[in-house]
Amino acid sequence: MNIEIKIANKEDLKEILDLQHICYKENAIRYNDFNIQPLTQSFRN
Repeated sequence: MNIEIKIANKEDLKEILDLQHICYKENAIRYNDFNIQPLTQSFRN
């Protein structure tokens, strides 16, 4: 497996935020708190 790490740019933002929401959704469910910063961040923040 060959993994390459690159610097993110503005075009990557939607995919990064989507992944962030997926990753933190389990914590939000566990703690019944959907107002945590990783879930409230958007393109405008």
